[in-house]
Amino acid sequence: MQPSPSPAAPREPLPLVTVITATFNLLEAGRADFFRQCAESIRAQSYPAIEHLVLDGASTDGTAELLRDYEARGWLTVHSEPDKGIYDAFNKGLRLARGKYIAFLNSDDFWHDPRGVEASVRALEEAQADFSYAPCRIIHQNGSTDIENEEPTIGRFFSQVPFCHQTMFCRTELLREYGGFDDTSFRMTADYNVVTRLILDGRREVRVPLNFTSFRRCGFSDDAANASLLEEECTAIYRRYYAPIIGEKAAEELATVPGDYPEELITHLAERVRPSVMLSLLRADYGTRRTPLPPTGQSSTTWTGPLRLPLLRRRITRHGGNSYHTRYSLFACLPLADIHSTRGKNGQGETRATLFGLLPLWTHLRSAYGRGDKHYLFGFIPAWGTKHR
Repeated sequence: MQPSPSPAAPREPLPLVTVITATFNLLEAGRADFFRQCAESIRAQSYPAIEHLVLDGASTDGTAELLRDYEARGWLTVHSEPDKGIYDAFNKGLRLARGKYIAFLNSDDFWHDPRGVEASVRALEEAQADFSYAPCRIIHQNGSTDIENEEPTIGRFFSQVPFCHQTMFCRTELLREYGGFDDTSFRMTADYNVVTRLILDGRREVRVPLNFTSFRRCGFSDDAANASLLEEECTAIYRRYYAPIIGEKAAEELATVPGDYPEELITHLAERVRPSVMLSLLRADYGTRRTPLPPTGQSSTTWTGPLRLPLLRRRITRHGGNSYHTRYSLFACLPLADIHSTRGKNGQGETRATLFGLLPLWTHLRSAYGRGDKHYLFGFIPAWGTKHR
């Protein structure tokens, strides 16, 4: 007589994921259809253990009826009361969350791939990570809808947002330990502040190799009128974390001189962050790095060859404000290339390069935030244009 097989061990329940969405007067803003797409994309996820909490700021335009319809279907739970903004709503959702992991999906955005939550939880569990991030799809609302894919580069965290926060899943208890989002200091960048803290504290991260999030560039942070506030808050983050390392002035300039970073900062960060972030940090293309300029407004670096022969010298001169002039010289004396860069507080700027200080090589025009850049060969022939966040 064959022995009866032993009963299979019960499967452990799947970790619960809490998704937070903040809303306010969606109908008045013409975004009811965007919210429907958001809610339905969460409902369509292949991962079954999801609670969707909607934190509404006491809408007065009929949004409450829209939300109650989805709540009656059992898709989500609504909490409606006045709040002080989106991060205040996020913090309320954080306090209510029951999930092991938490994600924040804005009402304008959605998950276009139903495998997104499943892939994120699997990556978090396998890596025993504190938070995850992933590539995303950006939808530009500029009359005609342009779509582009964005690859995250976590090593750029010290100078810009390294990934779209709608792709991020984080351990709920860890985010509670951090006190949630600093909604008293930041109206636009509290999520960037949290990401910066996570990375600088050496929290374990994992990249999810799936593009599942669609991010619409049409919200508060993408309004051109808020560009100065965005730069002001980013500067406050740089000052908070990097001023003790490179000085307050150099920290403030991280927002106004992109691609030109103090070597001292790069070295310090590489020693502090996790090895995976360090590799991304050191491999990223940061352009010309510089040390903080002394009070005279000038600094120079010389590259030497055999027998300490001076091959190339770079001299940087600050003319005041956000205007920089860089000259490269062969053998430290023969002028080779001159690069003059200016950038205003509104995000606009210009960089001109000349050969021997006479022949125009190219001109780079940087437009306001979120619009794009244009490059011209010889200063006047249109070469190419780029769009950026």
